[in-house]
Amino acid sequence: RNNPVTYLDPDGRADVNLANIAWKVSDKDYSVTVTFGEGANNPVKDTLKIAFEASIKAAVEGGADITSIYITCTTNGEHKNKIEHPQGWALDIGLINSKNLKNGTGVESQVQALQDKFELQPNKFRNFGPKVNKKNGVAVSDKTTIKEHDSHIHWSVKQEEKQK
Repeated sequence: RNNPVTYLDPDGRADVNLANIAWKVSDKDYSVTVTFGEGANNPVKDTLKIAFEASIKAAVEGGADITSIYITCTTNGEHKNKIEHPQGWALDIGLINSKNLKNGTGVESQVQALQDKFELQPNKFRNFGPKVNKKNGVAVSDKTTIKEHDSHIHWSVKQEEKQK
């Protein structure tokens, strides 16, 4: 991806991989295991990784019982939007604590907490999922978008050129 001979990211930073998250606050240890679906363990943009980790940490520190996150998609797969996923600006979360995210599966509060904390991220762009459907912080009312994201969370961050 960030091979200066063939391609250089416009922001000049290398893409980064998502990984397990472990941290400590006031002598309390936290950790969330991050696993990936087939083909999903790919580098993403640094701004996405920062927003992903900050959202998880804030949700867990706020009391959300989250021990594992399963990412179904980063740059892999087929998508309507040909930029967000393929270029590493987006990811999809398909399971929390090994449970599907559809309402009624027992992880509704965790989904709500994660989506609420992502809304606080300065570079958030799309936050679609079972509990929140917003683009640039504004509620989306398109029923197709809402239906397409009733079983997973789609997060994307603003591309650098759109942040200016």
